[in-house]
Amino acid sequence: MTDGSSRFTSDRRGRGGASWTGQADWEAGTAENVDVTEDGLVGRLFTQNNETSNSVVYRWTADDFAIPWTDGVSSVGMSANGLSSSTFSNGVKSVAGNGSDDYGLANGPETIPENETFGVAFTVETADKTDLSTWFASTDGSGCFALYQDDAVGRLGEPNVLVRDGNGNELKVACKTGIVDGDVHLVVINKRGNSASEIDFYVDDMTNETSQNNRRDQGFDHTKYSVTAGMSFYAENSFGSIRRHMNYHAGFFEFRDEPYGESERKALRAVRPEV
Repeated sequence: MTDGSSRFTSDRRGRGGASWTGQADWEAGTAENVDVTEDGLVGRLFTQNNETSNSVVYRWTADDFAIPWTDGVSSVGMSANGLSSSTFSNGVKSVAGNGSDDYGLANGPETIPENETFGVAFTVETADKTDLSTWFASTDGSGCFALYQDDAVGRLGEPNVLVRDGNGNELKVACKTGIVDGDVHLVVINKRGNSASEIDFYVDDMTNETSQNNRRDQGFDHTKYSVTAGMSFYAENSFGSIRRHMNYHAGFFEFRDEPYGESERKALRAVRPEV
């Protein structure tokens, strides 16, 4: 629709006004700015100009992979040091790192925790349970923002999210749902405030939050966070040193300056072909 609103229209009618009976009925209609999913109609994440939602700050997708790998929202280039275009096990396009020396490095995503609330989403396929391996991370003297696994919980394949402010106060929460199992997963992480109870994980199921462990809640203050070290993907950037590489495939990385609502999470799942 030219005005950006959403609707579903169809002239398919059953005899005597009978209700619709299956997928063929949905396929006979026209969806405008909505997607037909197993849960019904889900709105797409666009503005009235058919652009990305204003809350999305950075997004890298496998479809746009090149060297450098350019963010489709803010036009931020990510260096792709050894990263390569590949496919998930289901044949959908991905970007792969080898877990040894491959990584991407971009300036921007490390500033996201300066907001009290934010959201992160990505798709991943990996069987790499290496202790302290990292999906993405940035660390310097002013704090840390990381998603990684450690020997306490991560060995089973559950991600740990960590933010640390310039005073050394950490907020660290571990998701109890394993994603390091060789399958493709959609992961959404919402930070709704500065306490552990305000970190939410969604893995594949975009309706129900998965359970978690409160690992560390030391009074993190987003106003004291000011990391400037660029964000490393498939590894950690620690004071300019790239380490803790992880072997995985990703379909996209997305960073928002506010959490994802349920309809937005479902819309993500509806448009990602790998899940």
